[in-house]
Amino acid sequence: MSAAFESVATASLVSVPLELLGVMFSGLYLQLANLPNYLSWIKYLSHFYYGQEAVSITQWTHVDHIGECS
Repeated sequence: MSAAFESVATASLVSVPLELLGVMFSGLYLQLANLPNYLSWIKYLSHFYYGQEAVSITQWTHVDHIGECS
């Protein structure tokens, strides 16, 4: 944002809705499998999506079995 805009105030105003869309389509608040086809591509523009996917892979790589819940 700082390279695209001359003032910090303008960059801050533009970054808020972009980050909101990024968080919404990262899979944190929405089930991405339930999105319609015409909206499902937006998740690939979100850097939060890739971060969450990396954390999930790191967390669950060595888990072979989840035990029964009581």
